[in-house]
Amino acid sequence: MILLLRWFWPLPVFWVLLTVSLMIGGLLAVFLAVLLMTELRQDKRIARYYEKHQNRALPLSDGRYECQHCGSTRLKQGDKVCPTCGVRFENDSSIYNTAARQEEQKWNIHS
Repeated sequence: MILLLRWFWPLPVFWVLLTVSLMIGGLLAVFLAVLLMTELRQDKRIARYYEKHQNRALPLSDGRYECQHCGSTRLKQGDKVCPTCGVRFENDSSIYNTAARQEEQKWNIHS
């Protein structure tokens, strides 16, 4: 294909533009690959966090709690079982685990 282009358009300006275009395309591909790797690493980190806290009731800003298993926000303080999916919580939702809160702040999940 390049030989045909060279035969039809032997101008050096064309080859300079072709080289510049390929360089820009290559740099763009590398940049997008780095963005994709960053996004996948972040997704893996967030998935690991939610896997560790799947059966916990996490407090919301308005005094309610969220079930990490199904996402229901109908939980109240002191609930031991989710009314939506029936999962039993590992922690007592009335006393939110301070270690989990510190880990949450470390991961910046709910900021």
